[in-house]
Amino acid sequence: MTSQTVRLSAMVTGAVPVPAGIVTFFDGGNSIGAATIDSAGIAYLDTALLAAGVHTLSAEFQGYTQYGFNTTTQYVAAIFSPSTSLSVTVTVTSIPTVTSLVASSSSTTAGTVVTFTAQVNSNAGTPFGGSTFYDGSVLLGTLSLDAGRASFSTASLATGSHSITATFDANGPFAESTSAPISISVLAAPATTIATLVSLAPEANPSNNSSSLVANVSASKGAPAGIVTFLDSGTILGTAVTNQSGSATLRVGTLGSGFHSLTASFAGGSEFAPSASPALYDQWPETGPGFTVTLGARTLSVTSAGSQSLQISIEPLSAFRQQVQLSCAVGLPEGHDCTFSPGTLNGGGVSTLTIHPIATNAQGSSRIAPLYGLTFGVLSFALLGSLTRRSRGLFLLVICCSLGLLSGCGTASSPIDYTQKLVLTIRAESGTGPQMIVQSTQVTLIMPSTK
Repeated sequence: MTSQTVRLSAMVTGAVPVPAGIVTFFDGGNSIGAATIDSAGIAYLDTALLAAGVHTLSAEFQGYTQYGFNTTTQYVAAIFSPSTSLSVTVTVTSIPTVTSLVASSSSTTAGTVVTFTAQVNSNAGTPFGGSTFYDGSVLLGTLSLDAGRASFSTASLATGSHSITATFDANGPFAESTSAPISISVLAAPATTIATLVSLAPEANPSNNSSSLVANVSASKGAPAGIVTFLDSGTILGTAVTNQSGSATLRVGTLGSGFHSLTASFAGGSEFAPSASPALYDQWPETGPGFTVTLGARTLSVTSAGSQSLQISIEPLSAFRQQVQLSCAVGLPEGHDCTFSPGTLNGGGVSTLTIHPIATNAQGSSRIAPLYGLTFGVLSFALLGSLTRRSRGLFLLVICCSLGLLSGCGTASSPIDYTQKLVLTIRAESGTGPQMIVQSTQVTLIMPSTK
């Protein structure tokens, strides 16, 4: 049975008793351990790591040279050559399990929370370990079983059809099993509702070693009011109601070490559509999060010339003194770049973020076009004196039309300005490998667009 301890023993014999040496045990071609023979020439190995299935086991004595001494020098008394045992076949069984899966809804609106619950059963006790959830072949996440059950929640499924499965990861004496797939449809919000946007920002309180999650819900018009659900790696942390400014705050106490995927879902209402924030990815070792990240504002205005300045404060915790690198992770508007000044902070400090458009050839051409128009106009009027009165009128009409086309100021109507909102994720990183610290936060960008 898997996870049960099996004792393997190998006896080494020769023409005379073998006094010492090491025996290595193999499962097929893989070494599973070694042991020293005792005074009876027997080596023992206890293992509980044999997986379910058929195993071909063998033992190999590595040989041994026995030395002796005469009155003056050391000499070789005996040489025991290496040897290998015959193979022994061992079958390891496991307890069968059955995994079933249900969804909180078979049809949901994009941005709202849906929960998938896996139940793992067996005929010989309650399985323990973890259950992994998949959207087709895409990994959603893994959660620990509690009394054989695990519930994974998400608000980040894209519109369309999804096939969800849950797998029990073989553990102890219990065998792996996979649920039958369930189908779920994610629908777009009704066209009659106003689209919303959610950004998420952690806020730390070093004085009592606690933290909060703040979600900012905005729309093109009006003030969205409703319930915000906060999630961490598939687990619902809690809910909060938006205030008059569209913010919802949830106190989460102290988050543990490891990896966190944080999101916030606005449930929507009769007037406003639901939506979910992009995921925030945080991680830190057991020594702690190292530092906090605080934004000077939750929104940042971006114009065609560039953005306002946004201050980002890095506050060290405890004895943290490492370098922190800042970057724009996701959500940067197309055709724009971001700059941090400075881009690296030693232990802590304040950096300033600005977003600016990337220069293109089209922008250069638009600046050069008026110069072409002016040159063409000067040359044309120089020729005007040599024409007859009737020809002058026709020539003036041609000049005016040409200047209008070159300067872009013809009869075409001016573009209409609209406002679009985007969520920009800002990442602060320090260290590498197991000691790497990643802290993220989000800001809502308000920028003009043309339609």
